[in-house]
Amino acid sequence: MAFGMFNSGQYVLSGLIPAFRALYPNIHVRVIGSNSAQVADLVRAGRLEAGVVALPIDARGLTMGDVLWSCEAAYFHTKPALTEPVTIEGLLQRPLVLPDSGWAQNDPTRRQLSERAQTVGMPFIPDIEVETGAAALAIAASGTAAAVASVPVAEALGYTNRLNYVSLDPPLIETFAIISRDPASLSPATQAMIKLAEEHMRMLHRQYQPT
Repeated sequence: MAFGMFNSGQYVLSGLIPAFRALYPNIHVRVIGSNSAQVADLVRAGRLEAGVVALPIDARGLTMGDVLWSCEAAYFHTKPALTEPVTIEGLLQRPLVLPDSGWAQNDPTRRQLSERAQTVGMPFIPDIEVETGAAALAIAASGTAAAVASVPVAEALGYTNRLNYVSLDPPLIETFAIISRDPASLSPATQAMIKLAEEHMRMLHRQYQPT
């Protein structure tokens, strides 16, 4: 059974695979962790039956489930004096590191930030680009540049205790859903994984629901 998951899902959905294996100990599990845009492409091409993605994505040829989880992406930094929300202008005036370097044009969070930059007539070009959220937060912790990262992911990695963080202005909300190409032809194993993923994301939504 192969299932797709957004890059940072391994941190916030870490209980998903143990829960699946506890119920189905004889089924081989292969989880493909990648940028949400790539997960969507793999599902669209039939290489994966389904996956959990951050929105927005290109939904052509896909069946989109309901939004199951929303959380905030915040500005993580080492400057104690910075306590106010950061506007897009302020974000682009400071050194910035962002993950998902291989999918920069299609990454859902970057798309939101790029749209904000366009509204103020500024190009959106981060100073440093890395592949993973963990790498971006590690660079932020070094003081080299600040990072925009999901608060639950940062908490799972231990960075909410090591870094200061503030909201963006307006807040940047990430939303997550499950996609498939043909729900009617999903294998029983994938259906079971989807059900567990839905339960885990609803639990996360109750825990991290944006205010």
